[in-house]
Amino acid sequence: MKSLVLKSDILRTQYSRYIVNTVLFVSIILTPVAYANIVGTNTQNFNTTASAEDYITVYSAKTMGASKVHLGLFMNAAINSLPYFEGGDAGSRFKYNDSVTAAEFSVGYGLTDNIDLGLLVPVTLIQHIKDDDNSHGEYAASGITEIRALAKLGLLKDSLFGLAAIASTNINLTEDSPYQGKNAPMTYNLELAADLYLGLVEIGGNIGYRIKSGGSDITEDTPISPYKNQFIASAAVSYKLPSQDSKVIGEIFTSSPSTQFDDESERHTTRAEALAGIKTYHSKQIVYYGGFGSELRHSVSSADWRFYGGLHYILGTDSSSQTFDKPKPKKSKVPSYRPDDIIVVDNLNFKFDSDEFSSERNLE
Repeated sequence: MKSLVLKSDILRTQYSRYIVNTVLFVSIILTPVAYANIVGTNTQNFNTTASAEDYITVYSAKTMGASKVHLGLFMNAAINSLPYFEGGDAGSRFKYNDSVTAAEFSVGYGLTDNIDLGLLVPVTLIQHIKDDDNSHGEYAASGITEIRALAKLGLLKDSLFGLAAIASTNINLTEDSPYQGKNAPMTYNLELAADLYLGLVEIGGNIGYRIKSGGSDITEDTPISPYKNQFIASAAVSYKLPSQDSKVIGEIFTSSPSTQFDDESERHTTRAEALAGIKTYHSKQIVYYGGFGSELRHSVSSADWRFYGGLHYILGTDSSSQTFDKPKPKKSKVPSYRPDDIIVVDNLNFKFDSDEFSSERNLE
């Protein structure tokens, strides 16, 4: 099988030219903690969230707050993430095969203090293939790969523990993707997010299930069959740097299909990746992210190396609850007197034949 067939059949996207021109104009920032949930298209493992209250790709139990708006823009460059056949991508992770650069735009809105809504739009920008003769899959054009919508409901929040439920859906816009299949219905994701707050350290975890019916095979010769339902899980650890408005975050995500399916590439269908990075609160309105990651297992769409960065811009009456406010020093009140002031003290009673006060009230 030649790669020419996969070029036309595997990953063709809609609305590409208009989107790419817009993205290239907007993307002027530098390109945050591991890839978390497998809640995006199966050709992309780096799926951010719509809220600055979350970790990076792992959901937290925190919500944005009523009437808050979080605008997000992330970019990531994945090295060696495309599928190869006939031994095309086996070997050392330091051997370059391909690269895919993508962006993701997001809008989050706090409907109430306990309910968040989010909309995310991932876009493939640039790809490069070192050896185009090897049988492999690639994007036939740049553009939007899907639209993802989500809702988060805060269930519990105290000083030690938090719990939330997340429901999301994926609207696929990638034509002829073998991971989706022809005429595939929307994908639905149901998850629980839990947090543990231990001072400077926060620990988060997500667990859930992807409901994917999958469509029909693209062609009889396509080496990958459409994905079905999946179990998904992810974890994150955050450490707030003392005297800094920054956090060091690490994330790990996994997913596993609930049913078997055909994939003739050398990549495992059960995925595992990790990420590490910095989350910096530049101000109460702007949060920066940056970091890198790598696959823990040579699996579907996992990258040998990934570099990413982004920001959230927060609109609303208050800042994000995670913004670190520096305490203001207290001013001591020192009475001031002029040299010519006359101070009169009266009603002082002493003990007989003593210089001690006769009552503690005289000291008040």
